[in-house]
Amino acid sequence: METKFEKGFALIIGVGNDLKGTVTDAEAIAKILKDETKAGYPEDQVILLTEKEASHDRILQALDDLKQKVENSGYGPNATVLVYFSGHGVRYQVDGNFEYFFVPNDYKFDEEQPLVSGKDFMSKIDAIPSKRNLILIDSCYAGGFKMPKVIRPRRKVEAATGEIAQALGKGAGKVIIASSTEKQKSLAGSEDNLSLFTEALVEILSGEGMEDAPFITVMDVMQHIAKAVPEKASAKNYTQTPLFNVVDSTPWHLCKNTIEQVPAVPKIFTIYDPADRKYYEGFNKFLKTLADRGLFEKWSADDIIPGDSISQSLQKNLEEAQIVIPLVSSNYLANDDLIKLQKEAIRRNKDFMPILVNHCLYEFDEDLADLALEPRKNEETDPVPVSDWDNMDEAFTSVLRKIIKKAKKK
Repeated sequence: METKFEKGFALIIGVGNDLKGTVTDAEAIAKILKDETKAGYPEDQVILLTEKEASHDRILQALDDLKQKVENSGYGPNATVLVYFSGHGVRYQVDGNFEYFFVPNDYKFDEEQPLVSGKDFMSKIDAIPSKRNLILIDSCYAGGFKMPKVIRPRRKVEAATGEIAQALGKGAGKVIIASSTEKQKSLAGSEDNLSLFTEALVEILSGEGMEDAPFITVMDVMQHIAKAVPEKASAKNYTQTPLFNVVDSTPWHLCKNTIEQVPAVPKIFTIYDPADRKYYEGFNKFLKTLADRGLFEKWSADDIIPGDSISQSLQKNLEEAQIVIPLVSSNYLANDDLIKLQKEAIRRNKDFMPILVNHCLYEFDEDLADLALEPRKNEETDPVPVSDWDNMDEAFTSVLRKIIKKAKKK
């Protein structure tokens, strides 16, 4: 059982100055994220910048720091990253085109002080190796912070429940939620009250209406904000319409819900020799489909991010895995590094499920003599190498049934 959302990383910015409520907003978001009984992000993975800390240079540096935290964690593309900005936003014409800028705490309108370019801001986020990124902008004219595939005002609720829902399951991508359109001002809060947009965000991150769900997904956030922000604005005789920029995205777990403990998802660690890559690709096709459905997580050396320590990533992911699956072949047995990794997995008492991909003398390894090889034509037959099956998919389907059964027991 997990009590923290270990893969969660966040940068929360509340600029302050004449908008004191932005500090209140930022502190409220950071508090929920770090609360183990709510969102459950590890405290040292949440960066909070308010007032003078939210300067031009510090904002850009904090984005680099966030990137470093994700890289050092070993989670890489499986990390979830949330970036939140509360403060002034402005649109200026640059070379004939309007561009969006964030106003940092140290900016002075009567002096030539730098603004934070929206392009620079996004390029920093794009450099983070995570594939699950949520960017939240609570500022005036926030819809001017443009990305492709903008979901326009009157389509927002329909898109949240229809268009985006069609892409359910893969759990990756980038979502940008702007508090208002490019022509609207966002209703700000005060030192005692949250802004209208952040109030709605706090509600969903606190699990409002999600009592039976162990996790809050990015989809949940989009649906709640799409409905709550216009309603709250209307109650104040105002019009404020959030915009959603969705880039190659499908819903993923953003944080855990207001539950003391969340069931851990079993993790499968696959090892294979590069010469057997065609078998790995055939096997991974099935694993990916099941992982996308949330039955388990998967990891192999293919998931190592360039620049990461290979041995450190291997050890970290091996330690976290419950099930280790080697694709066994003569190539595999000749690879000393893989045999060492295999013995390390056995030493750590991991569940071991070897898949025989071609004929070899694996059964004579004294450490593994009692391990059941797969796949099999039926329960009574000896293992038949994948290479001997008429259909590779049929062989891996036979194996996956047993993997699913084992994963459900974790």
